[in-house]
Amino acid sequence: MPLSSQPQAAAPCTVCGGADVKTFMELRAVPVHCNVLWETKQQALQAPRGDMLLGFCARCGHVYNVVFDPRLMEYTQAYENSLHFSPRFQAYAEALVDGLILRHNIRNKTVIDIGCGKGDFLSLVCERGENKGFGFDPSYQPEHMDPRRAERMTIIRDFYSPKYKSYAAELVTCRHVLEHIQHPVPFVGSVREAVLDRPSTVVFWEVPNALFTLKDLGIWDLIYEHCSYFTAPSLARALCAAGLDVTRVEELYEGQFLGV
Repeated sequence: MPLSSQPQAAAPCTVCGGADVKTFMELRAVPVHCNVLWETKQQALQAPRGDMLLGFCARCGHVYNVVFDPRLMEYTQAYENSLHFSPRFQAYAEALVDGLILRHNIRNKTVIDIGCGKGDFLSLVCERGENKGFGFDPSYQPEHMDPRRAERMTIIRDFYSPKYKSYAAELVTCRHVLEHIQHPVPFVGSVREAVLDRPSTVVFWEVPNALFTLKDLGIWDLIYEHCSYFTAPSLARALCAAGLDVTRVEELYEGQFLGV
């Protein structure tokens, strides 16, 4: 996609701070939310918009929106991006949960899900491992959760931050959150700080796979909400830079996602 005639200097890489960043795609005035349904046509036409200018960091392989403005983003209960209504995605989520429980012996334990959305994934971890869970997400809607499933969970309708570091768990999950955060390393650092005195805690991260999107020309995956597009090297770099030990990196969901 041709870039505008007036070149714009790319901001340093948001993962490694590198300056060798090449911009390669431009989209102007796109709606900032693709996971919000507007009640009227007029509201939809007046939806907030922002610019996308994607840059590639030659140093760590990260792709990010160099003109992202976090002030445009607002995640409320109107935000809905759950895929668990899909039988295929639900089967994937169940297999992922079973693998985490089996591999790390997460049974009768405490689990934290950062960015838990509507609580679907956290409830699976709690049910299938007889665990109890804490979730963090301002978009959670308690009236949409089966009360029997909610019994094992406590949801804090807030963004996860260092003020919640007293919450302890044997497993921390953070799925499809990092791509929404402009500066991922400090955020990962806040999670690292929370588990600093519990070195046996397992932290599982999942994000869209930027290489899958680019290879498959999945332009529908290029959205303003995603200010970061991680490759395997840039994801591992972000986690290691924050002080985490990366023990496993894999492609998931037929290559669409990266899991660490």
